[in-house]
Amino acid sequence: MSSNTPFLSGEDRTINSHFFSEFGQRLIRVCNQLGPFGRLYEVDARLRPTGKSGSLAVSFDAFDRYFTDGPAQLWERQALCKARPVYGSEEARRHAMEIVARAAFSTPWRPEFATEIREMRMRMEENASKRNLKRGPGGTVDTEFLVQMLQLKHGGEDPSIRVPGTLDALTALEKAGYLSFDDAEYFRGSYPLPTQHRSPHPPDGRRRPARAARNGPRAGQARVPARLLAAAGARRRGSAQVC
Repeated sequence: MSSNTPFLSGEDRTINSHFFSEFGQRLIRVCNQLGPFGRLYEVDARLRPTGKSGSLAVSFDAFDRYFTDGPAQLWERQALCKARPVYGSEEARRHAMEIVARAAFSTPWRPEFATEIREMRMRMEENASKRNLKRGPGGTVDTEFLVQMLQLKHGGEDPSIRVPGTLDALTALEKAGYLSFDDAEYFRGSYPLPTQHRSPHPPDGRRRPARAARNGPRAGQARVPARLLAAAGARRRGSAQVC
């Protein structure tokens, strides 16, 4: 499981920013550390304002300015559709989500955004194996990009669909009338399949995620079941029809 994690601090003061940058670095090291059960999360902190060259922790005001007056791109606003606060006081979490809502949904939708999102999805697929259950053809990203596109399109006027989880967002989009029941039910049913796949139990009895999806099956690894590949193909066709 991967996580794109921006770190927000309350003020612009140098001491505050330095503390949260150091805290963020330590947290990333712990999450990325390999243990007997693998990594807790693969944290990618490059997807933050100003990229890997910028400060790891930014203030609320700096984050807000980046999206309202700065060079923020469509894919960055799209990524915020899944944003949720992980830790902080109730006031800080509320303030952070207010900024996220402005950043993600204040830009009026334009038809060319759909083309840009589709092209971005195709670029992700270029370097992925056909058996990659996330980025490959019909992977889970197809469902996620469809959901996020509809959220960006309608979320500015309809706060009810500003839901971070993909499955919950599908239900919200259906209730609001942006997806038919059949389409929403189809994507709800097919989306969890790849995440439920597990490799056979090792001799010590511990469960480990199957890694065949990354670079194709290797010795000692489980092959991706045919039903998952079939579901991926159907998911790709379904997302294309909805778009």
